[in-house]
Amino acid sequence: MAERWTPRQALHQAIGVLIVAALIAVAIAYIKAQPQGRGSLKAEVSALRSQAAEGAVVLERGDKLDRRFLRAHLGQLAHNVTRTRKRIADLHLEPAVQGSQRNALDLASRVESSIGGVVDDHARATLRRSKSELERLEQDLER
Repeated sequence: MAERWTPRQALHQAIGVLIVAALIAVAIAYIKAQPQGRGSLKAEVSALRSQAAEGAVVLERGDKLDRRFLRAHLGQLAHNVTRTRKRIADLHLEPAVQGSQRNALDLASRVESSIGGVVDDHARATLRRSKSELERLEQDLER
């Protein structure tokens, strides 16, 4: 037969559960408040570099692609770049990496405007330059 708890025992049990839940919440908040390192930024820069490379390839082949497909693909790619830029902006980084974060945000804005704008030689060149700069930034973050 199962043991029945008294109201006092149930209260103690509930208090214990609440204390454990509060400790877990405090631990999670503490971990999230800690600055992230180079690896977090490098992962986002890598994603952005990949998106810039894809954008450059799509723009290079743009005259050979169906216009509807091109618009849809570039729209989705622009959406992905926007999400990556927001993730970079939301990173809480250690001070030593914040300059690289600003650089990545600037490059993300350039990639975003090149993909979302007019398909021309300027957009293609901007994407190629941005990809190269993102590769250098990615290499710098490995050190």
